[in-house]
Amino acid sequence: MPNSNFFARLGLFVVEDFFDESMCDLLRCEMAAGNHTQAKIVAGTTGLEKVNAVVRSTKDVNVSTATAALVESRLRLLKPKLESHFNLTLDDCEKPQFLTYQPGDFFRPHRDGDDDPRKPEYISKRRVSLIVFLNNESGECRPETGTYSGGSLTLYGLINKPQWSKYGFKMSGKAGVLIAFRSEMFHEVTAVTAGERHTIASWFF
Repeated sequence: MPNSNFFARLGLFVVEDFFDESMCDLLRCEMAAGNHTQAKIVAGTTGLEKVNAVVRSTKDVNVSTATAALVESRLRLLKPKLESHFNLTLDDCEKPQFLTYQPGDFFRPHRDGDDDPRKPEYISKRRVSLIVFLNNESGECRPETGTYSGGSLTLYGLINKPQWSKYGFKMSGKAGVLIAFRSEMFHEVTAVTAGERHTIASWFF
């Protein structure tokens, strides 16, 4: 399975050590102790957010205000580099979401940004999506090491050729790695088969 360097060569923005191992461990521990609720999606063109477990089965985790603020401040520091990399002018980022995928959880192919005027303004304003991995994906899940199996971030349209337009490249999750891509890019998270997948997501607008 391709690693983060492969995706960097295809034009995505990658930071290999956005968080160190100890920070990833602390964040995972806090998430494990936090309140888990079913994550929502925007329902069609109604602009309303609701749970739709057919499209997205993910747990949204509440962390402390201090932890959320710390992560958000770290993400904001990336703004100049993201602007340069994607040749965009960005304003700020949304509050980060702390997400846990348990066995069977997934997120079907979707785009984070959509210019449909019937959808909420924050959706149309999104320009860059970011994901931070907090633990490692492994073909052989070992609970004692905090790894998980399945749950691959899969990105579509990375190669601008007709025969590749519907092909999804799976990225192997690695603790501490941050990846960013344009919010109009189709992507998904395949079903987790074992262990728990912990990530942080945010969006620059």
